[in-house]
Amino acid sequence: MGDPGSLEAWALLTAVVAATFGLGSVLLGLFSALTGKDHWPKVIWRLRRRVPASEEDRRTHGVALMLNGAAMLMILMGVSMTALTAGVRDGEPLKALRFLLTLIGLGASIACVLGANAVFRRVRYLHGQASTPEVPRI
Repeated sequence: MGDPGSLEAWALLTAVVAATFGLGSVLLGLFSALTGKDHWPKVIWRLRRRVPASEEDRRTHGVALMLNGAAMLMILMGVSMTALTAGVRDGEPLKALRFLLTLIGLGASIACVLGANAVFRRVRYLHGQASTPEVPRI
């Protein structure tokens, strides 16, 4: 195995990279939910097999993206809290409180993922072409 400090650093570096993707998902979902426009760049937009059928479907898709990103961020906060306090020797009440906070975060993230799945099911898609003749703004 390796040095515990280097393992902690790798865990936190991985958490930072994943948190960047989670925050990006939240921001892209927020953009789609507020504007009703597609958030994909023009090059990738043309290669997609399915696109949301209408502006309202793009908004719904954006809400689901926000929920997935929020779930990812909650899980990463629990992982980071565990990694940062692995070597800390504190009293039993603080350990119980840390466990309770991690458990609440895990439950909330599972609820967000299930909610995002339910929202994704409501989105109607068109296959092979865009829903509107206009090209999305980049």
